[in-house]
Amino acid sequence: NGNEAGEEEEEEEEDEDEDFDDHADNDEEEKLTEEAEEDSGPRHIPTDKHVLPGPTAFFKINNIVLPKKIANHGAATGHIPELILNNFTTRLGHRAGRFFGSLFPHSPEFKGRQVVTFHNQRDYVFVRHHRYVFKPGTTKADKEKNRTRAKLQELGPRFSLRMRWMLSGGFDTKFGEYEWFHKRKEQDTSRRKFHL
Repeated sequence: NGNEAGEEEEEEEEDEDEDFDDHADNDEEEKLTEEAEEDSGPRHIPTDKHVLPGPTAFFKINNIVLPKKIANHGAATGHIPELILNNFTTRLGHRAGRFFGSLFPHSPEFKGRQVVTFHNQRDYVFVRHHRYVFKPGTTKADKEKNRTRAKLQELGPRFSLRMRWMLSGGFDTKFGEYEWFHKRKEQDTSRRKFHL
């Protein structure tokens, strides 16, 4: 009887170990399926788990042109683009320029030859995404001297932005501290004064 009781206990322990292993495998499978379910389907809200505490800006988007509507457009690659911030000259413009610069990593991959341009003109920010392409020269002088020409190929999308307000901290429209707020009747009286 002593041997039989010992064997039964060992069998029970082995069964418990197998049940525990099966349960652990099921947990891992559930985690993987949950992650796969989260990743599947379209995401309409960009999520970032490392959100910094500000500034927060609100823009009106105008004149959106998608890449498929741009003639001779190219396909964007996964390379990190270079940034060109043009004509952000006022104090608010410097702040907005730093805001746009923080949207992309600060280590561009030059191999991809991609450029994102934020151009400020009359308080509108025009956004363009290009790739620069090197081609052999086409003129007779270029061919004789073996020159190459640089050209731009637009990748898209292209759109323009108009800032409506900027908060100094995170997103809190009720109690947040506004650095700047667009007041149409007060600020749009002169066509010669710009804020960005």
